[in-house]
Amino acid sequence: MKSTRDISAQRRVRCGKDERDRQIDVQSKSYAAEIMVTVSEILMIAALVKGSPLWRGFLSVALTGCAVGLIHKYTVYREKPYLYVGLALGLAALALLIACIRVM
Repeated sequence: MKSTRDISAQRRVRCGKDERDRQIDVQSKSYAAEIMVTVSEILMIAALVKGSPLWRGFLSVALTGCAVGLIHKYTVYREKPYLYVGLALGLAALALLIACIRVM
């Protein structure tokens, strides 16, 4: 059985990222994107209730987050439906953003 000193020394020696570190990075980025989409959806609903035209901007942010996630899945799995839906959502987000800017 390894002692605490051996384990501590082994942790200090490890300089590069291993697979576990990469998975943690990917999961943290995924959680951040989910939080961004959720917050933008909540703000979109609040803007709709108040009658503000900013709901288009918040919906654009939510669609952009979804599009980026799908395009990332395409780069990993190379499945074309991810790319097509991601691009469609990205174009819809761009159209909503332009509409939001024109209203203001």
